[in-house]
Amino acid sequence: MINLLIVFLSFLNPIDSFLSRGENTDSNMVVFLENYQVDKNDLNRFHNLVFSDFYLERFESFQQEWHQKMNSIDFDSLDRAGKVDFILLKNYIQHELDVVKFKKEENKKMKDFFIFIDDILYLEENRRSMLEVDPKESAKILMRVQEAIESKKEELKGLDPSAIDAVFANESSKKLNQLNGVLSTWFNYYHNFDPEFDWWVEEQYRKTKQALEDFSSWLSVEIAGQRGNDDDPIIGTPIGREKLLSELSYEMIAYSPEEILEIAESEFKWCEDQMDKASEEIGFTNRNDALEHVKNLYVDPGKQDDLVNAQMNESLDFLKSRDLVTIPALAEEFWRLEMINARSQRYFPFAYYSGQSMGVAFATSEMDHSSKLQSMRGNNMHFSRNVTPHELIPGHHLQSFIASRNNTHRRMFYTPFYVEGWALYWEFRYFDLGWGNSPEDEIGMLFWRMHRAARIITTIKYHLNQMTANEMVDFLVDRVGHERDNAVSEVRRYIDGSYGPLYQSGYMLGGIQIRELHKELVVNGTMTEKDFHDNVLVVNSIPIEMVRMLLTKLEIKSDYKPVWRFYD
Repeated sequence: MINLLIVFLSFLNPIDSFLSRGENTDSNMVVFLENYQVDKNDLNRFHNLVFSDFYLERFESFQQEWHQKMNSIDFDSLDRAGKVDFILLKNYIQHELDVVKFKKEENKKMKDFFIFIDDILYLEENRRSMLEVDPKESAKILMRVQEAIESKKEELKGLDPSAIDAVFANESSKKLNQLNGVLSTWFNYYHNFDPEFDWWVEEQYRKTKQALEDFSSWLSVEIAGQRGNDDDPIIGTPIGREKLLSELSYEMIAYSPEEILEIAESEFKWCEDQMDKASEEIGFTNRNDALEHVKNLYVDPGKQDDLVNAQMNESLDFLKSRDLVTIPALAEEFWRLEMINARSQRYFPFAYYSGQSMGVAFATSEMDHSSKLQSMRGNNMHFSRNVTPHELIPGHHLQSFIASRNNTHRRMFYTPFYVEGWALYWEFRYFDLGWGNSPEDEIGMLFWRMHRAARIITTIKYHLNQMTANEMVDFLVDRVGHERDNAVSEVRRYIDGSYGPLYQSGYMLGGIQIRELHKELVVNGTMTEKDFHDNVLVVNSIPIEMVRMLLTKLEIKSDYKPVWRFYD
């Protein structure tokens, strides 16, 4: 009876067979990974105290314990997918240990500068350890914290503002806001529950909390210049070469930061050459003039959603007529468009994908005239033609649909080199297959490819302290052709901490990796293009080097290290 019901439901909810035909996965390794994730998530929920070295040491010991547990696994007995999962977890744990090391260094720097941090941690750590609170002593500690805050503020006020590192001030403000939350949690646990506690502590707590709030705000506004205005300085935190190397190792990229810059510059030069050719086709001798021509080919106000909808339907026909990838019926049904408001365009000036929806940017009535024109020019018809399939199908929407149904135990290994690389790979593929119907379309597609190369150049140089935020903006405007408002929005998003330091590099580098794998398995191999795309989709989000190991017969050893020179 159950089998008949399943058959009946399959007709009501048709999902193509390839969704359940991903690689065979070793069940023991899947269980091992799932148990690790559950334990780690519980640890994260319980031990989440900012600045606490004790909790960092607990995370460190946890990772070391699981690393030891991996020694009990008979690697040679695992199937191919199980071996890949083993390598992925081993790599993940090493990265977590690196993160602990770097966080300890950051904590020490902050505590040496703000000596009051330990006193606040002392109060909350005692509460979490269920030690009895001493209200009188707590009030004394809070008064000491207030005095230390005010003393540090006066000390800094006596300095020339230009002598204080704005980057450190901005980062400190964010961390001190978190510390203020710790202080509130501690107080609210006892408040209105212990009358003696309130008698001794309440008034001093309010003074201390206000002092911490004022100090954090002063650092952000007066030193870092973050007033909530569009023209605020763009401030991030360069991580340096050592951390970049750690991140590259985690992403299984066998290239140094300097080599990655060479790759990006090579791709950028290729785009410039192709842009020159397309510009000549429409009668321009200067590619900047041709780009200006294309940017002014935008739709009327209120028509951008119609344009994107038409482009998506054209993309579906493009894929189906060439039989390039399996598109489940529900994936084709479950997508929609949302318009991005003016405030959000401060960070998302073009588009995004989230929860079955593509965010679409275009001028809004509340923008001033200059901002309207910049938004319309930055989202013109030919730029949008490249963005739409990137965000929806065959890009992120199709990818998200498949990932939620296949190898979900690998979600913890999320990487932009797979997620953004997949969508960027399709930009490569569409260009080669003739998605551009005109030289103007090609210029739009080449603009975005230059943009992806520029993302690598600017962010890697930023984290190597070779380029400032303002120089990043200038590069996007002068070398790529961005509208300045859009360039500012882009750079603000790159470095404000909401994305990892290699996220922007993941687009083009991930796309290049998948393109090279396509060449290896389809162009020079025996796999059909459709099978290749379907198989890449079902592995879920993991470093592309591990996708390669799953789809080939290359040897996998337990001490595997990244070796793939995909651009040589």
